[in-house]
This record gives sequence, structure tokens and C-alpha cells, in this order.
Amino acid sequence: MKKTVSSLLAAALCAALLSSCAGGQEPSAPASSPQPSAAAPSSGEEGDGYYPVTLSTYNGSKEPIELTFEQAPEKVVCIWTNSVENMLALGLGDRIALAAGVSPEEILPEYQEELEKVDEIAPQYPPKEDIVALEPDFILGWYSTFSSDKYWGDTAFWNERGVNTYISLNSGLIQPQTVQNEFDDILALGEIFHVEDKAQALVAEMEERLEAGRAYAEGKEPVRVLILENEGDAFRNYGEDSIGGNIASQVGAQICRADSKTRLGAEDVLGENPDVLFAVHFGDEEGQRQCVADFTENPAFSSLSAVQNGKVYPIDLSLIYSPGVRVSQSIDYFLEHLYPEMES
Repeated sequence: MKKTVSSLLAAALCAALLSSCAGGQEPSAPASSPQPSAAAPSSGEEGDGYYPVTLSTYNGSKEPIELTFEQAPEKVVCIWTNSVENMLALGLGDRIALAAGVSPEEILPEYQEELEKVDEIAPQYPPKEDIVALEPDFILGWYSTFSSDKYWGDTAFWNERGVNTYISLNSGLIQPQTVQNEFDDILALGEIFHVEDKAQALVAEMEERLEAGRAYAEGKEPVRVLILENEGDAFRNYGEDSIGGNIASQVGAQICRADSKTRLGAEDVLGENPDVLFAVHFGDEEGQRQCVADFTENPAFSSLSAVQNGKVYPIDLSLIYSPGVRVSQSIDYFLEHLYPEMES
């Protein structure tokens, strides 16, 4: 019978927990991550004196700002999968007025019931005018959401109108991208909506998953890896400083090109000759097939070790770019393909 990653990591997880009980320290948040300005109770009703809460975050120009929440937002606009799923995982589906940039079938099965509480779902990117007309009190999105008027305009446009904003840290806002940033996004939502206990529980579960993955990979030979997205004339490289590369490197991958700013040509890919190659796709079946075919069906890459050994794997963008609560899925996916023996 085929074993699951969850069962094979159980022993490693137990060892990790024992280690932490013996004096290991929890990871600390980076100085630049969002933090509430004052201590607050762990949970309770909105009228219990918890609010107002002031959060240190960022604007669309990547500058630190402070935003004050007089109460938990009640009319929220979320854009892209991580923003929507983070809210749903915290039981906040009834606060979402619009979930944009997603289709219902793209949301994880465990959040489908909570998704039914969302007022409206729009697979497309709604124009700024539609968002203004909706009159939200909070917008949760990516850096690109607020980086220009091409999308929804700078955060200042909204903040000046009494609409608070939050930008996912790993969506191009700060470097390097880290798993801790994903945790901080969830913890920040916990503070904003006064559901700290739920947020902390989610983060603790993912931290344990990551520690179990590290424990499984410990002592094993590092696997040379490239994570590439075909951009037509070159490949976008997800290096160690990307969230995808950060997760992979923590569970046994040796990322061939560490710098994500470097775009790679065919000769660069051949020169690195990775043991395993993860090809990025955007969720649909045809994209999943094509991203692998870009390497396996291209004669130029026939000499690659990954191609010759059948180790070119499709990977969904949602696992390597602002994954949010999908961090655990990302860990499992990398482990399964870095260590095939886990499936034996």
C-alpha cells in the first residue's frame, strides 16, 4: 500500500516536538513584519475593550505605515487564493464581501463550507471602480494589487477613504521571502479580526509540519533543484530568496541558482543540470501538462539529468508564491518529489 507523506513524517514530527520541549526556541518574527502596537487579549467579543488595534504594515510603495482598526472589518475584499483561504481558515468567510481572482473549485476542499458564506466570488480581476462601489472597509491583496492604477491603485487612495489595506509579505513586498512571512500574514489577520487563538493554532500546525520535513531531510544528500516558470523568451527562477525556494531548501533541496532576480536561458539551465526540475503552472490541466512538456519534449533539454531520469514535475504557482495556509501542502509536495522512497 502506498504510504502518505503524513504517515511517513509522523516519527520525524514526534522527534521534532520532543526536541522543542527540550529547550528549542520558536522562530522570531523579522523586525519588518506586521506587529500590533499593543498587547491584546487572546480572544473575545468585539465589545470587550480589545479595539482599537493599530497594525504596523506597508503601503504600495513598500514603505512602513501604521493603520488603526476601530473594530473588526465587516466588508472585506480579498484578491487571489492565499488571501481568500487565509480568511476562510480563520472562520471569517462571513466577513468577505468579494473573493476576487479565484474560482470556487480552486479553493481547498476543507474550506468549501466556509466559502459558502462569502457574498460574491469573481474569478476575474474586477476594475477599481467596482471595488469603490462595493464600499469595503478592508482590502487584502498582493503587492501588485496596490502598486499602480493598473489594478486598484495605491494603498493611500483607500486609506484616505477609511479603507484599511494589507499586502501579503511574500507577494513582492519584501525580500528575502520566507516561511515566517507567511506565518506573520496569518498572525496579522488574527490580530485584525481578534481571532488570535485560531491564527496561532494554524501557524503552530504549519511550524510542526516544517520541522518534521526538516527532520526527515536531515542527514540526506542534498538534491540539486531548479524551480522554473517559462516566460517565453527565458525562465523565471524561483531561487532561495523566493518563498518556494525557501521551503524547498529547508526540506533538502539545494537550489542551483539562489537569486530569484536572475532569469535563465536554455544554456543556463543546461549548465546547472539539476537533479530535479519543478516546472511552474497556473492550475489548469493543460498548463500542468505543457509546463513539463516545455522540457521533456524540447530536444534542447534532452541531455538534462532531470529529463533523462523522469524528474521534471509540475508545481502549482499557489504552492510557491504567497502560499498562505498551503505551506503544509508545499512542504509535502517537495518532500514527495525530492525523496521518492517516501512513496514506497
